[in-house]
Amino acid sequence: MYKNILNKNRFILLSTLMLILTSIMGCFMIFLRKYIIGDAWYSFLIWNLFLSWIPYFLSLFLYIMFKIKVFKFRNILFAGIGIIWIIFYPNLPYMVTDFIHIKNFDSVLMWYDFIVFSLFIYTSFFMGFVSIYIVFKIILKYYNIRIAVCFTTFMLLITSYGIYLGRFIRWNSWDIIFRPKALFESILSSINLNAIIFSLVFSLFLILVYGFLYFLTHLSEE
Repeated sequence: MYKNILNKNRFILLSTLMLILTSIMGCFMIFLRKYIIGDAWYSFLIWNLFLSWIPYFLSLFLYIMFKIKVFKFRNILFAGIGIIWIIFYPNLPYMVTDFIHIKNFDSVLMWYDFIVFSLFIYTSFFMGFVSIYIVFKIILKYYNIRIAVCFTTFMLLITSYGIYLGRFIRWNSWDIIFRPKALFESILSSINLNAIIFSLVFSLFLILVYGFLYFLTHLSEE
C-alpha cells in the first residue's frame, strides 16, 4: 500500500525533498559567509524563502484535503485555504527580483553571492511551479482542462501584478489583512502603463517557463 502511495505521489514527494535540501544549502552558505567574513547582509533571503514556503505548504494541504474525500466542513476549509494560497502565492516567483540586491561586482565574492542568490531564487521559483502544478491538477480533476488552464493563466497574471506591488510599491501579502483599505487605494492608484507592461511581460515569462516545466514533467511521467 505504501509503495503504491509513493508511486502515485513521487513527483510531489521528491520535489519537496529537493526543495528542502536546496533551502538548507542556501541557509548554510549564508551562515558560512557570516562565519568567514563576518557579513551576511543578504540574510533577508532566509525570510523571503520562509514566506515562499507558506503558499507551498498550503498547496500541499489542499492536495491532502483533495485526497481525503469526506470530512466535516471540507468545502469551507478548502475554499478558505485556497484564498490564503492565492494571497501568498506571489511570494514564490517574487524572489526572482531579488537579483537586484547583488553587489560586490568585479570580485570573487560577487560570484559566491551570485550562487547564493541563485540557490534561493531557484528554490522559490521552482517551489512556485510545483505549488501551482498541484492546484492545476486539483482543478483539472474537479472541472476540465480549459478551466484549469484559464485559472492558471489568470493566477500568473495577477501574481505578476502582485510582484509589481511588492517590488516597486513595497506592499506585503499580509497587508491585505492588516491594511486592506490602504492596499485597495494603492492598487487603484498604481494601475498605470508601467504596471501593465511589467505584469504582462512577467506573466508571459512565468507562463512560458512553467509551461515548459509542465511538459517536461509529463514527459518524465511517460
